[in-house]
Amino acid sequence: MKKLRSSKYKNLYNILKDVSYKHTIAKVFYDFIAMTALNIAIEISFNIEDKKKRIEQFKKIAVTYDENEMELFNAFKLELANEYQNNRYQDVLGVLFQELELKNDFKGQFFTPYELSYCMNKINFDKSLLENKDFIHCNEPAAGSGGIVIASCQIAEELGYNYSEKLIWSINDVDLMCVYMSFIQLNLIGASALIQHCNTLSMEVFDRFYTLGYILNRCSQRLQIEEHCNKMLAAIKDMQSLSNN
Repeated sequence: MKKLRSSKYKNLYNILKDVSYKHTIAKVFYDFIAMTALNIAIEISFNIEDKKKRIEQFKKIAVTYDENEMELFNAFKLELANEYQNNRYQDVLGVLFQELELKNDFKGQFFTPYELSYCMNKINFDKSLLENKDFIHCNEPAAGSGGIVIASCQIAEELGYNYSEKLIWSINDVDLMCVYMSFIQLNLIGASALIQHCNTLSMEVFDRFYTLGYILNRCSQRLQIEEHCNKMLAAIKDMQSLSNN
């Protein structure tokens, strides 16, 4: 295994390294990400069938690791949570993926540096949208590791808004690893997001994950109400147009 060029997340790196003595580092990284995401989904889900499904998915991965390795998995989860407790606004998993040089193992996958995501959002973010609306429904067709969403949340907070209530995200990605990474990190910062494992072009959906922020802020209901209101307004405009003619 190559030496880590950056020591930014040295503790996480060392945990992965300790488990990779009989597994590839790519497998350990993916499995630990998957198990962390599934663990969160099991804990926050109110749907019994969904919870059972996640438990079975978790068990299929966990059975390939021994007791000591699972203890290291728990240490990985704790260390990741600590990183976000110390600083909500970063892309820990995206950076770790790049530092571990895993792109060849995952079809050339690349994650936008967090600083660039922040700058892009800073340029495009319009404060007036937050002032004039109860919430903004944002869409991201390629979730990546969730860095763009995290940067948007940071900017919203800098402008004085509660991003968990103000920003509702619908996020897609065809890569399940990206879905898992986004789901983990957006949960850890309290963002409201629906993350879909799907083909954005064909809109074929394979799985859905809802963050705790999305559930607690009743985002599904709020979006349904907005959709209903928009349909009502469109119908009224059509009636007015017909009467004017």
